[in-house]
Formats: sequence, structure tokens, C-alpha cells
Amino acid sequence: VFLLLLLLDLRRLRRRRPTPRRPYHERTPRRGGGDGTPADAAMVEVVRGFESLVDRKMDSVIGSTAVPLDARFRTIRSSESNVSNFVADVLREGANADLALLNAGTLRADRIFEAGPFAMRDLVRLLPMADETVVLRISGADLVSALENGVSQYPRLDGRWPCVSALRFAFDPSRPPGHRIVPNSVLVA
Repeated sequence: VFLLLLLLDLRRLRRRRPTPRRPYHERTPRRGGGDGTPADAAMVEVVRGFESLVDRKMDSVIGSTAVPLDARFRTIRSSESNVSNFVADVLREGANADLALLNAGTLRADRIFEAGPFAMRDLVRLLPMADETVVLRISGADLVSALENGVSQYPRLDGRWPCVSALRFAFDPSRPPGHRIVPNSVLVA
């Protein structure tokens, strides 16, 4: 078990207070795991117990899929995909919103999930960060602007690519960024 302990010298923290003009940065020494300091045997056992518990929870099946879910970056960051549609649909339903828009950078697995059982470990691979969900009212112009931002770097595999639910749009990659959304193509379903 690799255990990394960060130790702070609290006396140094008391000497220097952050201010708006002087932001606070502190370098902290790392102890354990690589500097020859032996691991504490009791702590190793505590960590192993938690690892075992987490492994059991991560292997629990939370659903299943009848088809493979394509979460490869080359797919989700350049086109519509079944996994990005699914996540956007769940987000929209969970937020009770008219539509959902999230960026493909939220989806992090970069793999295909085969058809069959879907475990908590798979969900954490797909969505490892606890991003906040925000429900807001926006104008059509702001929605188009957000979509323009999402397709602005195409064909680069950029995390800003829009994953949508209850929303359709078309874009023309030959046009310059900021003018790629095809006029009158945005439809809230």
C-alpha cells in the first residue's frame, strides 16, 4: 500500500497570512512511501480495510446495457454518441429541465463499455468528478452561443464538445469558429 502523508508545519502557516495582494502558497514536505520513512503498520491495516470496502462497493452492479457504450474520446469529443446521449438524458430528467447541455470533457473513461452488467466502477470511470449541476433559464441566442463554443475547436478532440438531451442542432465545420451552427437548425424537442 502506497501511503502518502503530507505534513504541514503549522508554525509557518501562522507566520504568513494570505491577502488579496499576496496569495498564499506553501510547499509541504512529503513523508512516507518514497523517502525511506517506514509505513505505520496500524495505519496500513486501516487503509487496507477501506480499500477492501471500496473495492466491494465499486464492483456492485448498478444496471446493465443491451449495447456497447462508446465513451472513446475520438467519438464523444467530435460527434453524438450513445453514452453522451444517455448521460445528458439522465441529467435532464434528474434536473427536471427542458434540455440538457454538458461538455464532453465531463466524460472521462475513453473506452467502450461492453454490453452487459454496468458496475459502480464503470460509472466512476465514466464520471470520476463530482461536477455541479446548474439549472438556469437562457435565451435562444445564449444557447446558440454555448453550442458555438462547443463546436468551435472541431475537429480537435476538445472537451468542450456539446453533449445534449432534448436538443438538436447542425453545424458546418467549414465555417469559421463562432459561425458554425447552421441558422435555424437548433430545435428544442
